[in-house]
Parts: sequence; C-alpha cells; structure tokens
Amino acid sequence: SSIRNVFQEVSKVCCQMRHSVSYLGPPATFSHQAARTRFGVNSCYVQCDRISDIFYHVEKGTTDYGVAPVENSTEGAVTQTLDLLANSDEDLEVVAEVCLDIQHNLLSHADLHRIQRVFSHPQALAQCRNWLQTHVPGAAISSEASTARAAQIASQASPEEGIAAVSSTLASELYSIPIRAAGIQDLTSNMTRFVVIRRQNSELSDQIPTKPSGDDKTMLVLNTADRVGALHDVLNTLQTKGINLSRIESRPCKAKVWEYIFFVDMHGHRDEPHITAALDELKGHCSHIRVLGSFPFVRAASAKTA
Repeated sequence: SSIRNVFQEVSKVCCQMRHSVSYLGPPATFSHQAARTRFGVNSCYVQCDRISDIFYHVEKGTTDYGVAPVENSTEGAVTQTLDLLANSDEDLEVVAEVCLDIQHNLLSHADLHRIQRVFSHPQALAQCRNWLQTHVPGAAISSEASTARAAQIASQASPEEGIAAVSSTLASELYSIPIRAAGIQDLTSNMTRFVVIRRQNSELSDQIPTKPSGDDKTMLVLNTADRVGALHDVLNTLQTKGINLSRIESRPCKAKVWEYIFFVDMHGHRDEPHITAALDELKGHCSHIRVLGSFPFVRAASAKTA
C-alpha cells in the first residue's frame, strides 16, 4: 500500500540521522506509538520481533534507545521486560517512561458475525477477554508476537476465511483493514506504561536529562538478605525516610529456586538527599540492589497523539 511505502522511505531517511530507537514491531504496534510519542517522527525506528531484541540492540550499541512495555493497568506487569531489566548489563539504565491510553479494535475483512479466528498479542487478548467471549463466542483465539503482526495476518486473509485481529487504529490504516468494532477493551481506563532504556554515559546523555526535575520516580531491583524480616526492614527504611512507593512487585530469581527479587518504584530522584540516604541504608538489608534509573514521573499520555 502507499502508506506502507511511505513508512519504508521515512525509515531509510531517518536511519541516516543520529537518533535510533528499537521497539517491538512491526510498525503500528502500541510500542511503536509509544516510541513515536517520546521521540517524534524524525527518529530512526528499528523494529524488533521480540522484547529481548530491544535490549540486545541497546546493549550492543546498534540503537541509541529502546522502548519496551513494562506494565498494563488491566493485566499488570509485562514480566519479560522485568526479567530483562533485572538481568541486563549494569550500564543499561531507564531514562524515561511513556504512558499510553490503549484502545483496542477488532479489525477484519469479514463481517462481525462471520469471524472464526481472532489473532493478537496475549496482553491485548486478555484485555479484551470478556468482549470477545460475548461478541465472537465461537471464534478461536490465537496469540501473536504483537498486535500489529496480528493485523498483518488479518489484512492478508479473505472475508471468507473469517480472520480478525485485535489491534490499533493506526494498524487499521497502515494495513488497510476495516475496523469492525472499536474500543473493545473490557475496561475503558486501559493504560500501558513503557520504559525508555539506553546505555549510561552514552554520547546522547544530554538528549534526555537525568537530573532531578522535582517530580521524579526511581526504579530499583533488589534481592533481600537471607534472614527473617529482611523485606520488612526494606519497607520500614523507606517509610521512616518518608518515601512513597508507587509499585512493588516480586519475580522469581533465575539464579536460585524459590528465591525472589523485588522491583520497587518510588517517588523521588536518586540524587535527592533523602533518596540517597535511603539507598545507602537499604544496602544493609539487601544482598543486591541496583538503581535501574531515575526520571520524571509521567502519569498520563494518549496514543492518539502518536
């Protein structure tokens, strides 16, 4: 299509510029929209088949930045991204976050009553579970690597095949496939948070400042010490320092069976005195602690602006 050709030509031109950003592709995914929201249309975008590829490109220096989904307000954490953050190179840091209002649509060349199979990313399917069960109860549900890849599949199917995708409005336009139902997410307030990653001390460190802004968030990953009350001591330290937590989540530790690591999001910047003091004290309660990054707190954005 002509729209697809425009995307390809823009990508070729942009890749001659300085900024390069890896994201979960293909074009028109919500990750793509989040990246464009943060970096605009004039950056070079490198699509990846897997979230792990986003981290690989940044760690190897083949892209300057990466944008990866980390949490959805309906379905919770994107565990693959959390695991990749925990096990990434020490010089990789989170320098920003992007929040998008997510609207899912059902795309298909077939009429709604003729849909036999629905493709999408597992998170998108989960966010639309009740709607799909009510409106296409007999349709088979199939997972795909991304919502845009699902739209590609549906766009190539004939109306007789009854193939549909849960995807975005941008995907409908890019892949020339009609929207059969709009806004099918089960909760109207449906947001996804994305993290922006880069290598520390990169040449682009001045492009996204990491100094305190006055309204910041700090992301940590930590292992508590192997003793009774260690997690309590961590939380008590943060409480006594007057630090507000916006999220705490556990993930299995890949190194030891039945041990866990904790991801903590807290208000404040690591360079602020009370945060610095808290981090120093936490070292006494943790076998390992790593600051993933400090960056301005973003509470809302819209996918429509992408």
